[in-house]
Amino acid sequence: MQQTWTGILILLMLLASGCGTMTDVERTAVGAGLGVDLDNEDNVIFYAQFNRPVNVQETGANEAQSEVFTGRGKTPSQAARNITLRIPHLPLWSHADIFVLGERLARTDLYYMADFLTRNRNVRKNSFIVVAYQASPYEIFNGECPFALCTSRGIINILRTQEEQF
Repeated sequence: MQQTWTGILILLMLLASGCGTMTDVERTAVGAGLGVDLDNEDNVIFYAQFNRPVNVQETGANEAQSEVFTGRGKTPSQAARNITLRIPHLPLWSHADIFVLGERLARTDLYYMADFLTRNRNVRKNSFIVVAYQASPYEIFNGECPFALCTSRGIINILRTQEEQF
């Protein structure tokens, strides 16, 4: 009888090992930067810059190391969901270090985005928030930034350097 209970206990311990929600690293997309703006119909446009998996020996210095995806919706969550439906990997939003607000959104309603950012558990609370002036977040994420793998990391490096100097 004792051996039966011991066997059941060992079986239960194996089943409750905690690997049920494990995500394979090769099936994830690491977010570098997030951006939000409004279109002419006041729909939310959500931009996400993801780091592309790179093999250092195979890539050249001029090759883009990131990819930008765009989604639209009535809410930021719906727009982000539309991006999730189009990419083949599970996005890791919480790795994004910068949040770019579009100029139209910044002039229209910042409270809406402040509410979204404070309630969303996938957005870091210590991320940089910048406002795009005379450019969309898409244009910023697709721009060139020397000495950085992607523009969002380059912007963060510029901001940190300026903070240290002044």
